[in-house]
Amino acid sequence: MSNAISNSNFLTGVKLQHTLSCHKEINIIAWSPDGKIIAAGYNDKIIRLWDAQKGKVSQTLKGHSAEVYGLAWSPNGRMLASASADQTIRLWDLKTNKLHRLLKGHSGQVWSLAWSPDGQVLASAGDDEIVRLWDVWTGRPLCLEMVAFGFGILTHGI
Repeated sequence: MSNAISNSNFLTGVKLQHTLSCHKEINIIAWSPDGKIIAAGYNDKIIRLWDAQKGKVSQTLKGHSAEVYGLAWSPNGRMLASASADQTIRLWDLKTNKLHRLLKGHSGQVWSLAWSPDGQVLASAGDDEIVRLWDVWTGRPLCLEMVAFGFGILTHGI
């Protein structure tokens, strides 16, 4: 497996701009809503934000105590949510480069995240087979849904 993020047209194979070379294993990537930044979650517990034009790391976010498996940008691009094997979700304020809120409640690795269109609610899912909805401003869970498939929950957005 390559430790690089390639910014290319998958249909034609034509290289668009850069290959973002990495020294650690990447688990998840997510484009910012404006298309200027690629967030990457790594096995080394760190999130790196890559400037898509320059091909260089523009910000580094540290705080998880285990691998980062999920990333989701808020609709306005001001916050990034990260999910980890440490069973937590972190909401990062990208203007200040600081942690906005730590969300705890899952009893297994957290894999998947999705924002509501208005940016007020974050959904999370993982190994504990629970989908949780969080109020991003208070950090309180709004509701949860048990999913009994026996394998946890793993989703991939397109």
